[in-house]
Amino acid sequence: MPVKKLVVSTYLQYILIAVGFFLLVVFVRQLGGVLLTFLMAAILAYILNPVVRRLEQLRVPRVVAVVGVFVTLLLAIAAALLVLIIPALGQAQNLIQDPGALIGALIERANTLVGGAQDLPYVGQRIAQIDERAITQFVQSNAPSA
Repeated sequence: MPVKKLVVSTYLQYILIAVGFFLLVVFVRQLGGVLLTFLMAAILAYILNPVVRRLEQLRVPRVVAVVGVFVTLLLAIAAALLVLIIPALGQAQNLIQDPGALIGALIERANTLVGGAQDLPYVGQRIAQIDERAITQFVQSNAPSA
């Protein structure tokens, strides 16, 4: 008995490829967060693997080496966050206690920028017409509320 061949139109093949590609894109977008987590875990394991192997060469058990590397990594991340968070909290407290200092600093910086811009060929002529009172009024009207 002869075998019948399945003949599919070229147009139908193109349509099925386009639909399949669209479904693949939608699927990847839906699982993007999960895929990104696995990708970051794979990169982290790839980067830290030489450290673990070096510890194994020093006769440290693999489990202890992996746990030690992760604890060290977590401590480094915590230290970096503390270095960033503590100054940011201090600046936020200063801003809350004295919001007028921020407005004064903004006005001073704006005046400095205007002074520097006055030396530019075309722009300097236009900026020379702006006075300090207009800049102060603009900054105060657009300053964030405390």
